[in-house]
Amino acid sequence: MAKSNEPIWWSLFSAGGVVAALLVPVHIVLFGIAGPLGMLPADALEFSRMQALLANPLVRHGAAMLIAVLCYGAAIAGTIVAALTLWG
Repeated sequence: MAKSNEPIWWSLFSAGGVVAALLVPVHIVLFGIAGPLGMLPADALEFSRMQALLANPLVRHGAAMLIAVLCYGAAIAGTIVAALTLWG
């Protein structure tokens, strides 16, 4: 049987589905329920507040290398710890 790269494409599709399943309910609650019912502060969705949020260096990925090193480093360390735990 010939090898296929189809699992790679299905895993990407699945990852997108997981992200959507996690983020869509939050979006619905915030912008579809909490906003119209007045549960959010009046200025929560103003342009100036969103602009200030997006100007944050962590949001703009100004520290992208540091964040990548920390995330991948933690993943590698966790993999090593798991492997050593299972091996020993």
